[in-house]
Order: sequence, then structure tokens, then C-alpha cells
Amino acid sequence: AAAAMASYTPAQWFAVFLGYACIVGSVFRCLPQVHRIVTRKSVEGISFTAILSEFLIYSINLAYNWHYKYPFNTYGDLAVSWFVLIFVLVLMQWYRRFEAKKVAVVAAMSAAWCLVLFTNVLPAYALSFLQAASALGLAFGSRIPQIWLNFRQGHTGELSIIMFIANALGCLIRCFTTLSLTQDMLLLFNASFHFVLNTIII
Repeated sequence: AAAAMASYTPAQWFAVFLGYACIVGSVFRCLPQVHRIVTRKSVEGISFTAILSEFLIYSINLAYNWHYKYPFNTYGDLAVSWFVLIFVLVLMQWYRRFEAKKVAVVAAMSAAWCLVLFTNVLPAYALSFLQAASALGLAFGSRIPQIWLNFRQGHTGELSIIMFIANALGCLIRCFTTLSLTQDMLLLFNASFHFVLNTIII
């Protein structure tokens, strides 16, 4: 890895810088949404299905990058968002008080899902298939339900516009870092598609 970095072009070094900037920015990107929920003590307008689906999909994306040992600066923002999504799910339970049995089932299935993904149980081709499918999964499991919920209610509730603007910018950066550092077309497709979905929400 060190030898490869030593031969980086100026454009690739710029991509590395943007990658780390994206990781730092992802922390501040997520804070407005968490702050809005905590200060208002409300999760109105936020789709539980959307957040859970996003968490499961981000798990695929993380496992894919981990499996192929891509530089952390090309996907570290996913790791930050992954942990924040877990926290938001906890907050949703805190303020909505879902049925305990349903919470236990969802938590157990989510844990099993992550265990399968991160322990290299799946062959590489299966992981690649999941990565390719995750773009559609994000659309129909997360972004489209969120878009429909806001359209049906006629407002965005406690949804943070700042977070989605930052999401869109982050996707643009990931398109550049993917082209410069990994040339992985699956990752490029996902970043591009996510950019379109975030733009629709904005």
C-alpha cells in the first residue's frame, strides 16, 4: 500500500485529501439530524423503514470495501454514517416506543446480517452482487419511502436538509475518489445513483 501511494499522481493525492475531508465532513453532516431529533424530542417525518434499510445497505457497502481492502479514505465516511444510523435507530425506539418483541427481532436479524457480511462467509461474487443490488435497495428501501412520506405529509418534519445536501456533495466526492483511486465501477455506479436520490429529496 505504501509503495502504491508513493507513485500517486497529483490528482490521486488530491483524491486522498478529499477522501479524508469527506470522512471528517461526514461527522458534521450527521450532527444536524441527531441534534434536531434530540432537541425537539421528536422523530416525526423520519421513516423507520428508510433508516433501517439504509443501515442494512451501508453494511453491504462497508463489507464490500473491507473485503477488497480498499484504502480507508475511499469509504471511511460510510463507517461514520453506519454508526450514526445505529444511533438514530436507537433514538427512534426511545421516542416512538416500538413493541419490545419487534425490536428484539429486528435487532437480532440485523446483527445476523452484519455477521454474515463481515466474516467473509459469502463468496466474492455474492458480495459483488449484493453491492450492485444495494443501489436499488437504497432507492426502494430508503430514499423512495422517505420521498413518498414527505410528499404524502406535505412537509419534511424533522428531516434535516443540511444532511441531504452534505450527502449529495459527499456522493460527488466519492465519484471522484473512486475514479482516481479504485476504478471500481460498482462503487462509481452506487455513488452516482445515490447522488441522484439525495438530489430528489433536496
